[in-house]
Amino acid sequence: MNLEIIVHSLKQLNIIFFYIVDITIITIIFYQVFRLINNTRSLQMFRAILFFFVITMIAGFMNLSVTEWLFKSLWTVSLIVLVVVFQPEIRSILAEIGKRRLYNIKFSAYAKDEILKAVKHFSVLKIGALIVIERNTGLKEYIDNGIILNANLSSELLTNIFMPKSNLHDGAVIIQNNLVGSAASFLPLSKVELDMTIGTRHRAAIGMSELSDAFIIVVSEETGEISIAKESKVRWKISYEELESRLIKTYNSSDSYFKKLLMKYFRPQNFKKNYDEKAIALIVAGLIWYYIKFRLLAV
Repeated sequence: MNLEIIVHSLKQLNIIFFYIVDITIITIIFYQVFRLINNTRSLQMFRAILFFFVITMIAGFMNLSVTEWLFKSLWTVSLIVLVVVFQPEIRSILAEIGKRRLYNIKFSAYAKDEILKAVKHFSVLKIGALIVIERNTGLKEYIDNGIILNANLSSELLTNIFMPKSNLHDGAVIIQNNLVGSAASFLPLSKVELDMTIGTRHRAAIGMSELSDAFIIVVSEETGEISIAKESKVRWKISYEELESRLIKTYNSSDSYFKKLLMKYFRPQNFKKNYDEKAIALIVAGLIWYYIKFRLLAV
């Protein structure tokens, strides 16, 4: 008898464990969607669709069968609208997943020193520059739209490229595999609403950071100030020493992409970051999971 109780308890724990895994996966998906469409016009549409789903749930819980059937019938149309409205975002997500490498690119000390030397030169002389250093996300399509060089990296080459009267001055330099992959590359501008005082270089840097995990350096030609963009975040007016420190920290890590992804979500100190967004994602995921599990799949 005791053995049967133990077996039953283990089965129940196993079921609960997979329920938690199920909800966790849905929460991560919704959290990423929230982060992706935050500060964009798509956010309003997403809120409307969530509200629409809540009405469907309430109708189901109150046994308003006709209302529930009506809203469930409209879900097919809603999903089509969702795909159409979020087409650029969906394409970006799929493209980024497809471009991810399972290994890290090794960034040589020589390449780092040459980039830092060039950036310091640009900052002192107030020469505008935009340098994109590839990491795990492949940047071939942006290299191809510029002037392909595949040249050995040196501070002299970077200086010549960004000279004000140079034909390659406009656009970005992309560093790939410790080589200057291209110059005068066109980068997508950020979709986020930014201050009007932010120039095109900085907008392009932010836009590139939204679509890849590249490490992007911007030097302002008006002030000579150095800024960096990485993973949709910008650090403005950083010192030369901070730039060097962040380059070393970014490229000296030996963690694989999947290890970084796991650490991003399950490192204890990260739970407090963006707490409100994570809480909303968890609540929405829980409600949707419950409705699908016990209303739709139970039928």
